[in-house]
Amino acid sequence: MNFSKITLSLAAAGSLCAALPASAQDAFPNKPIRMVLPTGAGSGSDIMGRQIAAIVSQSIGQNLLPDNRPGGSGAVGLNIVRTAPADGYTIAFTNVSQVVHAPLLMTPPPFDPVRDFEAVQITYNVLLMLNAHVSQPYKTLRELVDYARANPNKISYASAGTGTISHLWMEFLKKRQGLQMTHIPYKGSGPAWQSLVAGETHLNAAETVTMGGPAGHANTRVLVLLSDRASARLPNVQTVRDAGFAEMRTDFWLGFLTTKGTPAPIVRKLNEEINKAMATPKMRELVEKAGGELLVNDPAGAAAILANDYKTWVPIVKELGVKAE
Repeated sequence: MNFSKITLSLAAAGSLCAALPASAQDAFPNKPIRMVLPTGAGSGSDIMGRQIAAIVSQSIGQNLLPDNRPGGSGAVGLNIVRTAPADGYTIAFTNVSQVVHAPLLMTPPPFDPVRDFEAVQITYNVLLMLNAHVSQPYKTLRELVDYARANPNKISYASAGTGTISHLWMEFLKKRQGLQMTHIPYKGSGPAWQSLVAGETHLNAAETVTMGGPAGHANTRVLVLLSDRASARLPNVQTVRDAGFAEMRTDFWLGFLTTKGTPAPIVRKLNEEINKAMATPKMRELVEKAGGELLVNDPAGAAAILANDYKTWVPIVKELGVKAE
C-alpha cells in the first residue's frame, strides 16, 4: 500500500474542504436573502426598507425578501435574526430604539445588541426635535426648563409609548433638570403627534416624517433639535448643544444588522451593496424628504455607532429606572 499517495490524497481532500467556505463566501449571495422588518407593514421604516431592498436585489441578482415581524418593541423580529444561521442570508432593517433602547427596559433583556449581532451598515439618521403647542409660552428649551421649574406638573408630554425615544429623552430631561411633567403614552408616534396638534398635550419629541415636514404644523412650534448638528432646513432652531444642554444630544438612526459570527467577507459584501443603494438618486431623495441624513460607514464604523449608543444609554436607563409595561 502506498502510504505517501494516501497521505497526499487526504491532504488534498482536506485542502478542498477547507476551501469550500471561502468559495461559498465568494459566491455570496447565491439564493434570496430574508430581510426581517421588526415593524408593521406600512410604517416609515417598512417603506424605506422595501425601497432599499428593491435596489439591492437588482444589484446582486438575488431578492431581498421583506418579512414583517412586529412585536415586543422589535424583539420578535430581531430574535429571528439573532438565532439564524450565521451565513448572511438573514438580516434585519431596524432602528436604535428597537435594538438599543427597548431591550434595556425588559427583564431580562431579550438580547445584547453588541454581543449578539454583527453591525452591517447604519443607513441614515432621522432629524428629531422637541415640539410645543403654540399655546405654550416657551419658545426655546431653556425657556421650557425655566417654565417647568416654576410650574411643576402643569406640563404634559406625549410619547409614542413607554421605552421609545420620545419617552426616554423627556424622562432624561426631567431627571437631569429636576422637572415634574406628566407622561401621556400613545400607541405610536402618529397618535402622539396628533395629540400635540390638537392641544391635548403640550410637548412631543418627534421626527420629521411624523410631523409632515421639518416645520411641523401651524399649531406647533419647534423648540430645539435633539442632535448636536444644525439643520439647513431649520437654520433658526438651536441644537441641544447650542442651547446649553450638550448632554441631551441623541441620534435616531436606522440600519442593518445580521447574525453574530457571520463571516467578515459576507458582512462587507452586504455593507458595500447597501452603501451603493443609498448613494442612488432615488434613495437620496427619499431620505431628504424624510428629513434624514445619509450615513456612509463600513462594518467597523457601524459597529462603533451601535456600541457607543449602547454604552451611552445603559447608564441613562438605569438612572431613570424605567421598565417596559
